[in-house]
Amino acid sequence: MELDEESSLQTTFSTTFGRYRWKRYPFGVKSAQDEFQQKMEEVFEGLHIGLIIDDIAGTAANTEDHDAKLRLILQRAREKGVRFNQDKCIFNAVSTPYFGHLLTTEGIKADPDKTKAIANMPAPESHEQLQVLLGMYNYLARYIPNLSTLNHPLRELSKSKTCDWTTQHENARKQIQASICENLSYFDHKSRNVEVIVDASQHGLGAQLVVDNKIVAFGSRSLSGAEKWYSQIEKEMLAVTYPCKQFRQYIYDRTTTVTTDHKPLESILKKPISKAPPRLQRMMIAVQNYDIQVIYRPGSEIPVADALSRLHLPETDPDTQHDSEIARMERSTDGTGDRSERETTVCPPSRILKQRPRNPVYLEINPTYLLKPK
Repeated sequence: MELDEESSLQTTFSTTFGRYRWKRYPFGVKSAQDEFQQKMEEVFEGLHIGLIIDDIAGTAANTEDHDAKLRLILQRAREKGVRFNQDKCIFNAVSTPYFGHLLTTEGIKADPDKTKAIANMPAPESHEQLQVLLGMYNYLARYIPNLSTLNHPLRELSKSKTCDWTTQHENARKQIQASICENLSYFDHKSRNVEVIVDASQHGLGAQLVVDNKIVAFGSRSLSGAEKWYSQIEKEMLAVTYPCKQFRQYIYDRTTTVTTDHKPLESILKKPISKAPPRLQRMMIAVQNYDIQVIYRPGSEIPVADALSRLHLPETDPDTQHDSEIARMERSTDGTGDRSERETTVCPPSRILKQRPRNPVYLEINPTYLLKPK
C-alpha cells in the first residue's frame, strides 16, 4: 500500500549514499496490518468469505457452488487489481489449514502444528522430569477429563525409587496428551487479551499461547549447539523471541503480555537497546515488530512452559547465523556517522521530527499515529 506524502516523509532514513524514504508501507509497521485488513474488506465486500489479512477462505456445499464463488472472488480481484500467488492457492479441498485451525468437511479442528509440542513430547527419563510432567498435567486438568484415572500409573511410578518406564505408562501419557490436544480452545482473531508464557531450560525452549485465559497453542524446540553456550539471561530472552515467530499470526498487531520466570528481563527490556550486550541487542531488535510487555511470574506458576522447555521437541531454529554479521555492523565506525548526522540536519523530514522532540508519540516513532495510506 502506498503512503501519503507526510507519512512517507516520516520514514526518511540516512545512509552513506544519501537520504531515502519509503513510498509504500515498509515491513514491520504496526499499523500496516489494520490498514491492509480494512482495504481487503473493502475490496471483497459482499462476497461472504473468510478474510483475515491476506488469508482468504471460501466455503461451499458442493462443487458447483464452490466454482461459482471462486469465479466471483477472482472477478472481484481482477477488477480491483489484487493478485494471488498461485503456489499458495488451494482449490476444491476437503480440508485446509486456516489461521491456526483446520477447516474440514467434518467441522473445525485444531491445527496439528499448534499441538505437536504436546503430541510429540518425549517421555520423561528421570524422576525430576516425571514430576515436571505431572505438574503440567495438573495445571491443565480442565482440558483432561478423568485425569485422576488416566494419570494413576504415572503417580504410582513417581512414588517408586526407579523410573522404569513401561508400556502402561506410555499409553497413559499418550491418552492424556491426546486429550489436551483435542480440548484446546479455538483462536478468535478479534480477541485482545493475549498472553504468551515462556521458559528456557539448559537444552530447550517452551511456550504456550493463552487467549482470554484459554490455552490455544503450544510450542517447544531444542537449543542449537551454539545456543547452549548462551548465558541464562540470553536463553531466557531467546525464549521471548521464539514465540514471536512461532505464534506470529496470532500476536502480530496485538498487545501481548509475555510472562517469564526470569525477573531481570523485565528491567532490561525497559532500557534502551544500546545499553544491552550485543547478543541481547539482536534479540531485542527481533521483537521490535511486536507490541509486547514482559512481566515476571514465579516458575511455580508457569508449569506448562517449564515442562515444554525440559521435554522439548528435537527440532532447532535454523535462523541462528546472524551474530557475527551484527557484531561487524556495530564495529563499523569509520567516521561516516558524523557526516550523515550533519547532512541529516538539513533534510526537511528530519527537521519535522526534530521539531517534535518532547511529544511521546514521535519519540517512540509509533507508526499507528504516523503512517497513513494514500
